[in-house]
Amino acid sequence: MNRIRPFVALLLLFSLALSMSACRPIDTQTHMPSAEHPLTYLVLGFDDAAENTDVMFLVAFDPETPRTAIIQIPRDTYLSTGYAQNKINQIFASRRAAGDTERDALAYVRDLLSGTLGIPLTATVGISMSAFRRTVDAIGGVDMTLTEDIVLDTEDGREPLALSAGAHHIDGETAERFVRYRRRYARGDLGRMDAQKVFLSAFFHTVKDTLGAREMIALADVLSDAYVTDVPLLTLVQTAINYLPSLRRTSLCYATLPGEATQSDTGLWYYVVNRKGASELLARYFGAEQTAFDPAHRLTREEDIAFDNIYSDTRFSYRVYDDGELSQMHVPRT
Repeated sequence: MNRIRPFVALLLLFSLALSMSACRPIDTQTHMPSAEHPLTYLVLGFDDAAENTDVMFLVAFDPETPRTAIIQIPRDTYLSTGYAQNKINQIFASRRAAGDTERDALAYVRDLLSGTLGIPLTATVGISMSAFRRTVDAIGGVDMTLTEDIVLDTEDGREPLALSAGAHHIDGETAERFVRYRRRYARGDLGRMDAQKVFLSAFFHTVKDTLGAREMIALADVLSDAYVTDVPLLTLVQTAINYLPSLRRTSLCYATLPGEATQSDTGLWYYVVNRKGASELLARYFGAEQTAFDPAHRLTREEDIAFDNIYSDTRFSYRVYDDGELSQMHVPRT
C-alpha cells in the first residue's frame, strides 16, 4: 500500500477543509456525473488494536457544482461476507488475519463495498486513531461549540472528561475521546455518529480558518507516514492540483447511510441498511444508478423478518445536514 508523501497529504487534507455552505443534491434529471465527477473516496478509521474499521465514510466531491457529501457507514452494518458476525467493520481485519497484505485487504474492502453500493471508488484512504490524534494536534487543536454539557465517562481507565456547553478548543486526545464516546447516548453508536458529524464540521472549519505555515509544516510531517492509500502517488498529486480551485469553494453536507438498528435471532445487534433510502441518497450525491444498489441483497438476511422489514421499507426517510444545522445539533443522552 502506498504511503502518502507530505506534499500530497497536505494538499488532500487542505482540499477537504475548505469553505462550506448548504449542500444541494445532484439533479439526476439534468446532471449525471461522468467518471471524473463526482470523485468518490472511501475513508476507513482503524482502531489501534485489532484493525477493525470502526469509522467508515464515503466522500463524494463534484467539482462542477462544487459540492462535497460525506456519508457515514455505521460500524455494525450487516453485510453478508462469510466472516464471523457479518459486520462491516470486521472485513478488513478478517482479511488481514487470513494473511492478506494491507494492500490486498484494502482492495478487498473497496471492491466489496463498491459492488454492493453500486458506486465506483476513486480511492480508499485509511487512518489509525493514533494518527487522528496527531493530526488534530498538528493543526493546533479544533474549535468546537457544544449545545449542552457533556461528561465523557469512559471504560479505558481514564478520568471522566467534563465539557460544558459553549466553545472549546480541544486537543488530539480530547478529540479522540469525543469521537469514540458512545456510552450515554440514547441511540448508542448512532448517537456517536451524530456527535462525529459535529466534530467533522468543526474540524474542517478550524483547518480552513487557522492553517498557517507552522501548521502546514507540522501537518506535512504527520501525514507523511500516518495515512495509507491504494492509489498511485501521481494520481493524488494531479487530482489535488486539478481541482484545488473548486475545492476552495465546495459546499459540504453530512448523512448516515439510511437504516435502523435491530437484534438478530442470535442475540447480536446489527445496523440494517434501508434499500430505498440508501439507493436514493447515493443517487443524489454520488450519481449512482439506483438499480445497481446491492444486486445480491447482501445487506439483508431475507429469512430474518426484522432485517428484511427494515431493508424493504419503502416509506423510510433520512436526514442530510449542512454545517448550520450541525452547529445546533442536540444528541439525545440517557
